[in-house]
Amino acid sequence: MSMQHKMVDRQDVLDGEFRAFKRKAFKPERQLNVRFSGEDGVNNGGLTREFLQLAMKALSQLSIFTGGRADRGYNLSLDYKG
Repeated sequence: MSMQHKMVDRQDVLDGEFRAFKRKAFKPERQLNVRFSGEDGVNNGGLTREFLQLAMKALSQLSIFTGGRADRGYNLSLDYKG
């Protein structure tokens, strides 16, 4: 299985994620190889794990979700005024 390389800015993980996933060359079945902008590092799985943790944290903070850990999870919300 071939890898697809992904350069991510720690300050805007979601922007990098959305841009990468929109590329025609993106294949969800291929393994990610993440590098953070301006950082040296070899991805032996740790950088990809860190990226996914940062992305999930950023996603959970979006206003499209309601609830939280006390509510046993998050739910998508609908902003009918939007």
